[in-house]
Amino acid sequence: PMLTMLGSSRLSARLVWFLAGLTAVSGLGAALRRRRVTAHYSAKPRPAMNGGKGGLLVVGLNPAQQSILRFDDLRNGGVNRATKLENGVGGKGQNAAKAAAIYLSAHQGKDAVEVTSTQFVGGETGETIQNHLTDLGIMQISGITGATTRKTVTLIDYQAGKAVPEVTELISPSGTITQEEIDGLYDELVA
Repeated sequence: PMLTMLGSSRLSARLVWFLAGLTAVSGLGAALRRRRVTAHYSAKPRPAMNGGKGGLLVVGLNPAQQSILRFDDLRNGGVNRATKLENGVGGKGQNAAKAAAIYLSAHQGKDAVEVTSTQFVGGETGETIQNHLTDLGIMQISGITGATTRKTVTLIDYQAGKAVPEVTELISPSGTITQEEIDGLYDELVA
């Protein structure tokens, strides 16, 4: 994900976003290269502007609805009962947005700049992701897709006698983002 701080000197009224590492979303990197997009500046304030105070825009286009299951001794091929379940949002950009929101809130208090996550979401899992980020106080610029947003399941096994737990991650496939959906999010960002 690419982080861009907004609000300093001449950039205070501009949305600055950089497209980097976008090949994780099927077809997105090539579609943006065809448009020859590397950076864009817009004078129109966006949600990340926080009333001219500035903000942080995180571009993380491939979020996931994440479930974390904790086990005391996971056995492959058998029935396993988790000791704890945590649900939330995953994805590199969304994790960066969550960390930034917590850090900025802790260090800037009520004057913290707003954090905005940019992403593609679709289906019920997409709605769950948006609701979770909203509950965390993270604003969003989302491209709605026909593809259902992926899910991840993380298995954390605290095996007896081992100092470090064993972690296994199961990731469902990401849906294909259409050119029309890419153009829609692009237009939303630069409007």
